[in-house]
Amino acid sequence: VPIMTALKQTYILTYMFKGQLQRYYYDMNSIEYEYKSVGCVSGFGNVKHYELCEYKEYEDLSNLRELINICDNEKLNAIGKPKNKRSNPLSKSWYDNQNRKKLDGMDILKKNMENFFKKICKGKTDENMWTTFKDYRSKCKGNSYSGKNIKTKNGRTKNTCFVPLNARATNEYRHKKNLAYIVNRFNNPLLIKFFVSKGVTVDEDTWALSELIQWLFRSQLRDGKPINLYIPSQRMRELLKNWLDM
Repeated sequence: VPIMTALKQTYILTYMFKGQLQRYYYDMNSIEYEYKSVGCVSGFGNVKHYELCEYKEYEDLSNLRELINICDNEKLNAIGKPKNKRSNPLSKSWYDNQNRKKLDGMDILKKNMENFFKKICKGKTDENMWTTFKDYRSKCKGNSYSGKNIKTKNGRTKNTCFVPLNARATNEYRHKKNLAYIVNRFNNPLLIKFFVSKGVTVDEDTWALSELIQWLFRSQLRDGKPINLYIPSQRMRELLKNWLDM
């Protein structure tokens, strides 16, 4: 915050800013900001370039909508349906509870993903991409999407099918077309409680949606190619569908 207030003007290139922690900090400290959109225009010699323009709240997502084939299989999605208003299936606390009480939720998810990748998508293992919370990756890993562990240039080990929830700025998975996103995202409850106590309006749904979109665009979707998506969380699935239907 001291850095931001020391500058007369700052440009932040980001997406779905209203759901970000950064916006919460600005509101808490009464830092003024204005939304702008980025428009593509033709310049000299019909060379396209981008410039800031008036903010457009809604985008034309008609092309993107046609590229995302969401699995609506009732049996596979049953595990992500809330039992009551306070229920948040597939959230981090749900996984913790399943693990602590030795329930069968993760076994069901594993079978569902095997079904999705093998019988519905019928693709090659290398075309599959999935994610869950890091602590429960090993418990949800299955044969048709286990992938291979390989060494990267910096000496780290990465899996060819598992893509972390927070993956950013990588093109290594742009050939993936069959995706499984088996989580229900919520921000750190302590952070949310802190901002709410300061009178800041928190938007959990926009944050969750922005995290999902970032992850989806690690796949071949970034190249304008279609994907198949298994997203059993009813909340996350509806957030995505509502966004695509804007």
